[in-house]
Amino acid sequence: MNIDKKKINLFLGLFTTALAVGLVIYFYIQYSYVKTFETKSARPILKEMPAFSAVKLDSSEIVDRQSLYQNSPRLVMVHFWATWCAPCLTEFPQLMAKLEGMKDTKGFTAVLVAINENAKDIHKFLDKNAIKIPNNVIMAIDEKGKSQFDFGTVKIPETYLFNGKGVTVEKFIGPQAWEDRFFADKIQANLPPSP
Repeated sequence: MNIDKKKINLFLGLFTTALAVGLVIYFYIQYSYVKTFETKSARPILKEMPAFSAVKLDSSEIVDRQSLYQNSPRLVMVHFWATWCAPCLTEFPQLMAKLEGMKDTKGFTAVLVAINENAKDIHKFLDKNAIKIPNNVIMAIDEKGKSQFDFGTVKIPETYLFNGKGVTVEKFIGPQAWEDRFFADKIQANLPPSP
C-alpha cells in the first residue's frame, strides 16, 4: 500500500508540474499572438482611397475618388453602413448629429455608402427616424456592395478618414461613440489648409 501511495503522489506531482508548464506555454503563445495582432492592426492596411464608385441618393450621379477631389483638396470620411445592420442603426443618429455639428466645416466631406441597399429602403429609414442630411454629407448607395470590398471592408459599420491627398489618416472598425471629442479633434487636425 505504501508503494501505491508513493506512485499516486509521484503521478500527481508530475501531472501538476506538466499542467503548470503547459499553461505557461499556452498563455505565452496567446500573449505573443495578441501582441503581434495588435501591432499589425495598429496601421491601416489601406494606404490611400481606392478607386470606387457608388451612386448618390436621389440622382444618377456617381460618387468616386475623382469626383470627391476634383474641385479642391478636402478631408473625406467614407462610412459604410446599411439599414439591415443593427450596429449601424444604433450608431447612425450619433453619427448624423456629429456631421450636422460639422456642416460648416470648410474642406470636409462625409460620404455615407449604404451597402446592398436601394433608394426606397434608405428613404424609408431616413423618414422614419426624421434624419436630415447635412450639406457636408453625400448619401450614396452601392446596391451590389462592391465598394466595400474595394476598401477591404469585411464587416460594417466601418469608417475611413482620408486627407486632402487621398491618403488614409484613420480607420474606425465597428460602431463608434461619435459624440466623443476624439473624432472632432482628429478631423480638425487633418483638415487641409484654407486657400
